[in-house]
Amino acid sequence: MSELDGSPAFFAVGWSIKQTHQERFELIEQVVDQCYRELVEKRQAFHTLGEDQLSLIICSMIAFTGAAVSHDAQIGGHVDIVVRGPNAFLWIGEAKIYNGPAYVMGGFEQLSTRYGVAGVGCDRGEIIIYCKQPNATRALVAWRDHLVGNGVVEIGEDKSSTSALVFRSKHSCPGTGCDFLVRHRIVPLHFRPTK
Repeated sequence: MSELDGSPAFFAVGWSIKQTHQERFELIEQVVDQCYRELVEKRQAFHTLGEDQLSLIICSMIAFTGAAVSHDAQIGGHVDIVVRGPNAFLWIGEAKIYNGPAYVMGGFEQLSTRYGVAGVGCDRGEIIIYCKQPNATRALVAWRDHLVGNGVVEIGEDKSSTSALVFRSKHSCPGTGCDFLVRHRIVPLHFRPTK
């Protein structure tokens, strides 16, 4: 590992040399994971912000990699975070502040039936759950159980992460009939220290 790992310079170099969609998807996940870490580590400053404000901060951080990122872009509707790249690469992130599984389901339905098109280089996205409540792991399990209970998706392991704060799903895109892959990531922003 390089001393630049996790830095904007590391990601900028990576973004410029990645050749395949798979490599770009993996790098974007590393980039947004770093963004989430920054939000969590500084949650005392961010825990009161709204969904759009938090998503704009993530967009600003991603921009330092040199990736073409936008907030509230029009792709079948208003997408929270969009990253574009060479050869029609497209990654979309739909964010929700956790207010129970039914509320997150609205964001998942937007991502899976409105924004996601499941074509070559544009078959992945992310549900970003900003959790201001205590016990983000419990909230993510409740969300996962809700998805499974509604029979909407196939749940898979996240082999690239050792975190209990992420899982993956796959479903058939209504428009194309092709698989659309979603990573579900909860960002624990609860902040109520006792001292």
